[in-house]
Amino acid sequence: MVCIFCASDLRVTNSRPQKRSNRIWRRRACTSCGSLFTSIEAIDLSGNLRVKHGKALEPFFKEKLTISLYESLKHRETAQHDAGALAETVCRSLISEVAETGVIEKTALVSTVGTVLNRFDTVAALHYAAFHKKK
Repeated sequence: MVCIFCASDLRVTNSRPQKRSNRIWRRRACTSCGSLFTSIEAIDLSGNLRVKHGKALEPFFKEKLTISLYESLKHRETAQHDAGALAETVCRSLISEVAETGVIEKTALVSTVGTVLNRFDTVAALHYAAFHKKK
């Protein structure tokens, strides 16, 4: 990584894992201009996790899941925050389920999201189920 101001090398001055979100928070300092800034590193699931829909495999995008959850949670004042947090919960669950193959059936994905959403908000779970049929 390079400095966002002068493109020089950086050194990490502090690093902390974030327990709930499977990310790493890092404080970085530029070796040339002395600028300080923070970065957050996260795993890119689209390269490691695939969704099987029929015979086709497509990459898993957490952003797509977050948008889908947001659509179901629009009736809540904190819909954006809730959708992000629920997407994290679903991703943690999916990673543990498909650790060996990296492939999840679309029906299993819909079922996992439905279960997580139902525990959080039954109205949102019903809305999600109406648009994501288990086939």
